[in-house]
Amino acid sequence: MPWPHGILALAYFEHREYGEAIAEADRARDEGLLVAVASYAALGRLEDARATLSRALAQEPGLTLAQVRQRNPFRDPADLDHLLGNLREAGLAS
Repeated sequence: MPWPHGILALAYFEHREYGEAIAEADRARDEGLLVAVASYAALGRLEDARATLSRALAQEPGLTLAQVRQRNPFRDPADLDHLLGNLREAGLAS
């Protein structure tokens, strides 16, 4: 069951524990791809971020930052901005 790992990945990302976020995102498989992308970007590993983003876009062509914003309600807007900023850094279109 991959979904609990996706939740953990996002929690680690929010706490800026990017290595742990990537590990949990890998366990979440497809559900964790965007968290992995953002985590790689936050670590400055842009090649890995872009490769992972390509996998995510292969599953969901045309995905945009606006769609991610709509799907991810965060209590703290700064957490959402942190996610979106790193996805933007990796190359996800607006």
